[in-house]
Amino acid sequence: MIVLVLAPVVFFILATTTGLLNHFSVLSHSHVIIDALLLAFVVAAVGTAVYAYRRISDINREVERRRQAQAQAHSFARHDPLTGLPNRGFYTERLQSVLYRLPPGRFAAVIVFEILGLRLVNDARGQYGGDIALIEIAEGLTHVVSSDMLFARMGGDNFAIVIPDMESIDEAARLARIVAGAIGRASFAGDTAGSLAACVGVAIAPDEGLDADTLTRRAELAMERAMRTGRSSICFYAKEMDAHIERRGEIERALRAEISGTSIVPHYQPLVALDGDRIIGFEALARWNSPTVGPVPPDVFISVAEECGLIQDLGDRLLRQACRDAADWPDDMILAFNLSPRQLKDPALALRILSVLRDTGLPPRRLKIEITESAFVGDITLARKIIEELRGVGVHIALDDFGTGYATLSQLISLHFDKIKIDRSFIRRLGQDTDSEVIVKAVIGLARGLGLVTLAEGVESASQHGSLRDAGCMQGQGYLFGKAVPASEAAAMITATKEHAAA
Repeated sequence: MIVLVLAPVVFFILATTTGLLNHFSVLSHSHVIIDALLLAFVVAAVGTAVYAYRRISDINREVERRRQAQAQAHSFARHDPLTGLPNRGFYTERLQSVLYRLPPGRFAAVIVFEILGLRLVNDARGQYGGDIALIEIAEGLTHVVSSDMLFARMGGDNFAIVIPDMESIDEAARLARIVAGAIGRASFAGDTAGSLAACVGVAIAPDEGLDADTLTRRAELAMERAMRTGRSSICFYAKEMDAHIERRGEIERALRAEISGTSIVPHYQPLVALDGDRIIGFEALARWNSPTVGPVPPDVFISVAEECGLIQDLGDRLLRQACRDAADWPDDMILAFNLSPRQLKDPALALRILSVLRDTGLPPRRLKIEITESAFVGDITLARKIIEELRGVGVHIALDDFGTGYATLSQLISLHFDKIKIDRSFIRRLGQDTDSEVIVKAVIGLARGLGLVTLAEGVESASQHGSLRDAGCMQGQGYLFGKAVPASEAAAMITATKEHAAA
């Protein structure tokens, strides 16, 4: 606008001045004025056009920049920033569209899988290495998933694949096997190769539902069952899984209501010295006969207690009751008590155990705390601190289920255990499997060399008893010697043992 106003004036002055210097007639002066005005208006028009063009170009560039920014924001909202795969929101939207358009007589599948072992990659390479692993897994599996399928990262270590149209569910089974195999053979992991695995769950539409959330939840239920089955397992959804979830909800509600009551009690299974079959103590094992949901196996309600955050309260109450019962046993009888891996994550655990011992009057030397190898997957520094605090006051520490978890020989030495419990899976195959016999003898020899006591779990036959005794195993536990019984029956067993020894 400044150009439009000033241009005619400037050009008029210039033209007029020039005309006066060169022409002295009035007529000549008039022609100069007219020419100057015409030129001024032409220049003004050109200037205005240039200005308008530049302004329109600037506006167009700003509109395009904003469009690209909105598109990028929309993409970020629908994609995982690490792998670039669709995220859970985008996945749900696309899956629902697939289910709406599913032709009659055809199938669609949701394959959900979790990658196991990335913790080892993180420990070896740091968080950056774990992120690189996820990126390379995503890139590798994109070559397995066809262009018509949807491959998404659901969050964390979880991924999902949607097969939109199948003639047979065999296609889903085949892809699930390919995915599990590809992750198990992951080559990017370097020195951690072979440490990764995928547990896979599969749900089929329309049989398991035509709603995206329902189908996904059922695939995840199948994946959870696969994880309980073992590494690289594949599980298809079955209708009884919903019943299982409902049952678990009932158990959790009953557990919350009854945890401070008297329905959950410790029972006691005898521990026997194999050289003379004499009882040297008992292991406390939790038993629950709920008045509302009936008898619940310990592996079930212990798992529920861990998942819903009740394991500390439950463990403290059971330990206190067990210590009260054991305080009435003869002074040479030990009490074995198993800790959950979740309990071992509590920095105040040792103080709480010592408080229970002080309140119940049970000497620390008569308590043996049992810790499973899976407890070391978490904070081993904290585990070592708790073990040292307990051993410092005389509590004995045993490594439970040895040979089935994650413990290494260096951990076995550095954590200063007093006893190794040989897992029942090896004992069960004694006399039937040469490999099991070799492993059992090797564990007994290792423990003897380190000055540790050995105890065999799950002893059920005289032949197992004889093999263990001949191999040098010191103690045994199992149905051959007695099942877990209430406190009153355990006291009666102790009395009978003393009378037999006296006779």
